Amino acid sequence: SQSASSDANTLDDYEEGTFTPAIADSSLDGSGEGQAYSSQVGRYTKIGDMVFFSLRLVISDLGTLTTSVTVQIVGLPFTSNSTSLTRASVYWGHGGSFNITAGQVPTGFVNENSTNIYCGLWDAATGTTDFLISELSVGGVVTVSGNYRV
Repeated sequence: SQSASSDANTLDDYEEGTFTPAIADSSLDGSGEGQAYSSQVGRYTKIGDMVFFSLRLVISDLGTLTTSVTVQIVGLPFTSNSTSLTRASVYWGHGGSFNITAGQVPTGFVNENSTNIYCGLWDAATGTTDFLISELSVGGVVTVSGNYRV
């Protein structure tokens, strides 16, 4: 439980818990398009204004997600800091059954004032492009971890 302190150097905010991540398209609805998972797990630890998280999704049905839009992972447990230019990168630790070319690497970030991970793909010498719903597939495994400020 939290025990608020006026001393900035006192650890007075610590929490552990679970959340339910989901894949979404531009509607940002994590279930409204009929998507389903055989594994859908998220865990977090919040220490002060930092949230550390890990998640795992195994896709069993993409439903009617719009294939031409960018993948977003929704459902992070806290809204990120709204300060401009404070995006936090995430790490894709494991993945599989994607419709991408060998050597391309999924990536992403938590945008300001958000509970979503915006997903990109390292697939160009100049940087990233959008990781599209069409590049996912049934049986796809998404394992992501990261941290962000609240």
